[in-house]
Amino acid sequence: MLKRKKLVQSLDDLKLAGKLAMMIFGEKQDIRYENWRYDYTSIIDILTLNSIPLVYLYRNKCSNLLPFFKSKPFFTKLQAEQERYTLWKEEFKKVKDIFLKNNLHYLFIKTPSFFPYTSGNLDVLVREEDFTKACTLLEKEGFIELKNIREPYKYLYKKFNLGEEIVPIHLHSRIFWGSTFIDTKLVWSNAPRKCYDDVVFPLGAEDCLLTTLAHSFYENSAIRLLDLCIVKYLVEDSQLNWHYMHTTAAHHNWEEGYYLSLLLYDHLHREIFGNRLLPEDVYNEARSFVRQKILLENSFKRILRIRITLPFYLPLLLCKPLLYKKILQSQEFGKISHRIWILAKTLFDSFFISMLKVSPQMPMLISFSGIDGSGKSSYAQALKRAFEGCGLRTKYIWTRVGSLEGFQSLRKLRKVKSSSSIITNNPVEYFYEMKRYFSKSWRRILWHIINILDFCLFYNLKVIFALLRRRVVICDRYIPDIFVDLYTYPDNNSESIFWLKFLSKCLPNPDISILLDVSPEVALQRSKGKDCLKFLQRQAELYHKILKMKVSNLEIVNTEGEFQSICNSLINRIIKKYYRRRCVLFGWDQDK
Repeated sequence: MLKRKKLVQSLDDLKLAGKLAMMIFGEKQDIRYENWRYDYTSIIDILTLNSIPLVYLYRNKCSNLLPFFKSKPFFTKLQAEQERYTLWKEEFKKVKDIFLKNNLHYLFIKTPSFFPYTSGNLDVLVREEDFTKACTLLEKEGFIELKNIREPYKYLYKKFNLGEEIVPIHLHSRIFWGSTFIDTKLVWSNAPRKCYDDVVFPLGAEDCLLTTLAHSFYENSAIRLLDLCIVKYLVEDSQLNWHYMHTTAAHHNWEEGYYLSLLLYDHLHREIFGNRLLPEDVYNEARSFVRQKILLENSFKRILRIRITLPFYLPLLLCKPLLYKKILQSQEFGKISHRIWILAKTLFDSFFISMLKVSPQMPMLISFSGIDGSGKSSYAQALKRAFEGCGLRTKYIWTRVGSLEGFQSLRKLRKVKSSSSIITNNPVEYFYEMKRYFSKSWRRILWHIINILDFCLFYNLKVIFALLRRRVVICDRYIPDIFVDLYTYPDNNSESIFWLKFLSKCLPNPDISILLDVSPEVALQRSKGKDCLKFLQRQAELYHKILKMKVSNLEIVNTEGEFQSICNSLINRIIKKYYRRRCVLFGWDQDK
């Protein structure tokens, strides 16, 4: 469902935006720039808010509108969209080649011709018998299925690069929102085997129009300018089989939404474009149907009094009850008892997730360890971005010995000397000065006790609280790093495995614990003079001893190679591990 916003839009601006929007289909519009009296920004806001693809607008621009298309507000938006269009297009070309090479055909379900980069994701339909095969092919290509956003008959896949989303694909096996809207076999038999814009195999004109009506009414509860333009293009450019569309809606129990949608689209078309959209007989048929339903007629009259904005938001108390009624009438769910169960499940999810904003996700604790310069923060932050791109709430926690609340409070009382009070810009001098400082046993003991208490109290509570809130907690430095920090400066062979075991018992056990392995020489090169080799060698020695102790279940990842390749591989592996478990408390079944 579209997020609803309060809009202030003039009807003149909407009319001009409508004329410009139809240029995405290559239609030449009679717009004279010399009579231009509009604000660039307001027009561009309407176009982008309504998902009008500016790339196509610019491609089909009129010569007399060049000042508008060359204006800074338009060009700024165009550049951002061009980057997204190019990225999505290039990535989907790879998917197209893989699908066709494996004799797997697909259809874009929300576009009659153009590449839908302005949508939230690429809605791609495959045959039901090919669905599992398509999922497997996407996963081999590096896509990850977001099981926390899974819906019946459609899975959402995303591909990431350095934690940033590259392209999202919503893979459908049916045209389904709560229940099926069009017979899938008919969809495939009606589809023209014609490719637009290199990658788009569209639905047949009637099925595309039906899909647009159903999605805007039942799913979005709003009509965007893009939806209106698609319907206008299909009605005016095609010899539509209106009987087929009516019988399809009637067979799948959404006649009410179908006829009401037609009337609403016709109403908006008259306001924006100045004339009737529907053929006379189709309009009269829809009007006659709605008049026979008192509740529909009253709702339609109330909607006609709403001030025109785009998107045009429809009353939720009209659209959603009609969807629930359709679910109860849908024979695809079997007996009435099962239909009631499906409806109850839908209402439960809508109430908790959509209305109360309750996150159903399950928690996970992930830790990154390694010597300074191994890339802990870079990998942790990239993973955080990727998890957030999956719609999962995360908590990033960085820590270091001497940085927590208890230690800092004690510093203020001047009862312990901080390493920051040792002033030198030379990392080698700093390292040896710290070694001399901790050569006295009472300082080492005090250093250990204060920091151990700090981690067992403040840090422990911070991690536990985040897990209780069902966050994916990413710890940049964890138990191995605490142990290493405690013993980096004291003399060699002074470390005690007791503290490592003690911390392992007191702090939550990570679900995934990564040790980033890099040589001290490479780490020194990355530090650009901020660390010294002796310091890094001492750290590496301690991590090696931790591995021998076999106290922590560390997964070793060598990070001396190319960062991008290692990062992408690591992120995919970790997110897939998260999704192998049950990842939501409630919602649609997570098992395929």
